[in-house]
Amino acid sequence: MSEENTVLYTWNFEDKKDRSALWYIIALSFVIGMIIWGFITKQYGMSFLFMLLAGIVFYIENNAEDEISVEVTPLGMRI
Repeated sequence: MSEENTVLYTWNFEDKKDRSALWYIIALSFVIGMIIWGFITKQYGMSFLFMLLAGIVFYIENNAEDEISVEVTPLGMRI
């Protein structure tokens, strides 16, 4: 067995998002408000950036695993 594949330590933990509907309403209101503010002040790049950032966060949150596995090897960590 090579040194790269030697696992020194491993553990798992849950990464569940227990957010209420109110949290999503506030977050969506903030994003929409920032997009509208960007259009009012003619900062279209900021509006685009907020739309892009909100989409990325939404995508990552919906596609994340509920259980994370971490392994420590001589060369670093593997998640």
